[in-house]
Amino acid sequence: ALGEQVYLEQCATCHMPDGSGHSTEMPNAPALNGSEHTWHHSDGDLYRIISDGLISMPSFETELSHEERIAVIRYFQSWWPADLLKTQQNASQQNPMPNP
Repeated sequence: ALGEQVYLEQCATCHMPDGSGHSTEMPNAPALNGSEHTWHHSDGDLYRIISDGLISMPSFETELSHEERIAVIRYFQSWWPADLLKTQQNASQQNPMPNP
């Protein structure tokens, strides 16, 4: 529930409510629903991208708590097919999310 709330409040404008990305406001915002490259990033990389920002994506380090960042990642990962999630989680073993 927390991940969905954070996603809808902070991410959906650019990445679209269904995670399909490429909104009118931010056409270069990638899809987060497993249809593009996001699943190639480890949990640690996803956490850092959300925290630090990337290209036109702003930093959310002061906007979101550690728990909120983890929750939003787990929320959009829930859209990924099982095979993509398994591959991504295997890669995340070498680059996991940081502990607070």
